Amino acid sequence: MKKAIIFDYNGVLANDEEIQQEAFRLVLKKLGVDLTDEIYSEHFLGRTDLDGFRALRDHGIELNRDLEELTKQKSQTYGELVTNHNVLYPGVVELLAELHKTYRVGIATSSSAIEINSVLKKNNLTKYIDALITADDISKGKPDPEGYLKCLALLNTSAKCAVAIEDSPSGILAAKNASMACIAVLQTTEKDKLANSDLIIEKVGNLDADVIEKALSSCN
Repeated sequence: MKKAIIFDYNGVLANDEEIQQEAFRLVLKKLGVDLTDEIYSEHFLGRTDLDGFRALRDHGIELNRDLEELTKQKSQTYGELVTNHNVLYPGVVELLAELHKTYRVGIATSSSAIEINSVLKKNNLTKYIDALITADDISKGKPDPEGYLKCLALLNTSAKCAVAIEDSPSGILAAKNASMACIAVLQTTEKDKLANSDLIIEKVGNLDADVIEKALSSCN
């Protein structure tokens, strides 16, 4: 069985958390809601947009809007903000091209298909992605393993022969709930919050075959 790597997108391949947060801030500002760093981290980071709005509402913040409509507004705002930015971390294009020679490569993300496809196409990366699961393909976001399980099915590989690359506690938990090994990157989150991962590397550019094979030692 061919081994696989499944990447999270935001905070792993794309350095776009500031743009994500700004898109949410602009949408919520119209509703009179002040999105602080703390609120964003607690309710939106690592979740689908819809789950983020749900968490905010369940926390007692009245939104007075259809949540799916707010999600569409956020995606549109993100698209407008990201147009003039290269959000990929340095070396990502070269990394995916190299890894695709040996591994099947997937992405399991909480972002919408519109958001991620615009970046993948802009950077000519779709040819290196064997499976893509976005927020549009799942009913439950991370830490639920649904996205990873669907990506594994598309890649036609087993959990023990696939490793997740994550940057958030909820993402790590999703990978673990899917019975996968997980490598965490120190690009958005403090090291102590990533302790449940199998390995921690400083940045995605440090990912190589030696690190991956160490995480996939149980795949025979």
